[in-house]
Amino acid sequence: MVNTHMGQPPSNHVTLEAISIDPKEDPCETGIDFVRIHPDGSEDPVPPFFRVPAGKVFVVTDVDWQYAGGQPRGTQTFRIMLRGGVLPRVFESTIILNDSGDGGISEGMTSGFVVASGGGFCVDTSPGGGNISHVVIRGYLCRES
Repeated sequence: MVNTHMGQPPSNHVTLEAISIDPKEDPCETGIDFVRIHPDGSEDPVPPFFRVPAGKVFVVTDVDWQYAGGQPRGTQTFRIMLRGGVLPRVFESTIILNDSGDGGISEGMTSGFVVASGGGFCVDTSPGGGNISHVVIRGYLCRES
């Protein structure tokens, strides 16, 4: 099988999209979880939500996010934490919102971060005041070492 530009076969690539869930059932209390988008455009049925498969790690390489309804011309920081434990922060991105309080960015990471088998994500923003309107996370799966 031919590898992609990232040295991985296409079957290892993962695209995740944020979806709204019941905040009462969310240990992160943001009402957001993630579903995998397949190459044919289909999504995994939910629940369950995306968790890294047993025996694999997920290397996150890119994050796209959009925010709406914040303080016009204010800053907004988007954060990703790993689910479980003390929710360690693994990613932050700060933008300046436009005159309507909206904004977004696509972040490509040089080294990215790794999520262990069984792991998932929590996301939030600071200072808040609006809503996370969209999140896409991209990366690839590989064997645990």
